[in-house]
Amino acid sequence: MDEVEQDQHEARLKELFDSFDTTGTGSLGQEELTDLCHMLSLEEVAPVLQQTLLQDNLLGRVHFDQFKEALILILSRTLSNEEHFQEPDCSLEAQPKYVRGGKRYGRRSLPEFQESVEEFPEVTVIEPLDEEARPSHIPAGDCSEHWKTQRSEEYEAEGQLRFWNPDDLNASQSGSSPPQDWIEEKLQEVCEDLGITRDGHLNRKKLVSICEQYGLQNVDGEMLEEVFHNLDPDGTMSVEDFFYGLFKNGKSLTPSASTPYRQLKRHLSMQSFDESGRRTTTSSAMTSTIGFRVFSCLDDGMGHASVERILDTWQEEGIENSQEILKALDFSLDGNINLTELTLALENELLVTKNSIHQAALASFKAEIRHLLERVDQVVREKEKLRSDLDKAEKLKSLMASEVDDHHAAIERRNEYNLRKLDEEYKERIAALKNELRKEREQILQQAGKQRLELEQEIEKAKTEENYIRDRLALSLKENSRLENELLENAEKLAEYENLTNKLQRNLENVLAEKFGDLDPSSAEFFLQEERLTQMRNEYERQCRVLQDQVDELQSELEEYRAQGRVLRLPLKNSPSEEVEANSGGIEPEHDATLCY
Repeated sequence: MDEVEQDQHEARLKELFDSFDTTGTGSLGQEELTDLCHMLSLEEVAPVLQQTLLQDNLLGRVHFDQFKEALILILSRTLSNEEHFQEPDCSLEAQPKYVRGGKRYGRRSLPEFQESVEEFPEVTVIEPLDEEARPSHIPAGDCSEHWKTQRSEEYEAEGQLRFWNPDDLNASQSGSSPPQDWIEEKLQEVCEDLGITRDGHLNRKKLVSICEQYGLQNVDGEMLEEVFHNLDPDGTMSVEDFFYGLFKNGKSLTPSASTPYRQLKRHLSMQSFDESGRRTTTSSAMTSTIGFRVFSCLDDGMGHASVERILDTWQEEGIENSQEILKALDFSLDGNINLTELTLALENELLVTKNSIHQAALASFKAEIRHLLERVDQVVREKEKLRSDLDKAEKLKSLMASEVDDHHAAIERRNEYNLRKLDEEYKERIAALKNELRKEREQILQQAGKQRLELEQEIEKAKTEENYIRDRLALSLKENSRLENELLENAEKLAEYENLTNKLQRNLENVLAEKFGDLDPSSAEFFLQEERLTQMRNEYERQCRVLQDQVDELQSELEEYRAQGRVLRLPLKNSPSEEVEANSGGIEPEHDATLCY
């Protein structure tokens, strides 16, 4: 049955472990491990557990089996440390309120107000012992001696707390005024907790609440009023001016306990003991806790609280005759009540009476202490969280800095290697390029020489051709001028020939008229003569057309020579004058033949 229950607990722990695994890898990092310890209420052993599992490796991961074994080891070590300091006999004793290392601080016997003290949360700090400092085995004969030693150390520490209390207002101080370091430390603490700067301005109510919250309740009222005379016109003052104004006269203003637990511890340490070894309350001890006022949660900032809220608080705690209690304590049921006076009255009634007023005072103290303890626990948790976050950030920063340095060094080494490699590679490439450029330059020079020779030859040839063309052009110009002259001559001849043709035509008509004027048009001889004349006319027209075509060709060639300046070879044919003479020679016989008729 025990194994089944153990398996169920292990399965639940595994399920809870997996619920914090955000990556799904079956392992947890440092932050996830811290959240898991907070969920399991293992804040006391969380640092030791993380140190055991991670060993300063902030980026490490923890699996379930490792977590389970380390958790069992640390819890068993913690339980063994607690059992190691138990007394051998079974007498009824109160557990120590504070355990640190091998020493325990607190009472050994049960107090008279055991019922009320049990409601206060215990503060236990268990630090793991080193393997060298932790005793591995204590013999049975030395057990009683070892317990007496631990017991004497416990009472010695208790006596030190009772006779030497540095936070007690009644303790002697060395010097007439607090040191400058203490003032600066307190000022810095206030500024950090409130989230303001040293030059931040607060009103009168806030400054009074700072005095009450940070253990300066016993400041002289006259001195406080004297400081408040220096308020700004808007009713505010800087925190730095306020603190230094309190201590400028050099008076002793040692602060009271900064937490309710220290006030309670101081109150218990200053109680006397009766014959049976139990603590007894005295008026002097009770009066020394005057700075610890009830209903600070209802404080309006001036040390007062309304009657209605006090009565409501008592009624919530089960006190029915709240108004009668206030009347019995000589307080008015109207307006506000001074919390300091109410605290004194309740403390006095606790000393002399055991009636309902006693219960009301007890309920008031319980409510106030519960409220203050909650605030203290919250502040402590926040400070521890901030401290752990700061340590974590510092470690991460140093780790990242070292990693960045290593990374930069590796990058530099790689860059140097790459630079050397590139340098060698480019040197080789540059040498090869130089060789190629030299070869190409030589080839280009050779080609340039060849091309220069070819161009020089072409230039010489072009010059020769130019001279030849110039000669041809001169000849063409001469031929052109000759042709123009010839054309003019041909035109004159043409005009002469036309005139001659007209003259011959008239002569022919006259001859025909004289010779054939008496012929009958219907005779055959007339028709033969007419046909012959028609043939002659056609022949003359043909010759005129040929001459006109030659003239047109000569004119077109002349225009081409004028426009292009080119020399053309004339076709091998007779000149127009020769053709005209030939034609005229061919016509004359016919004319003579006709004349013969």
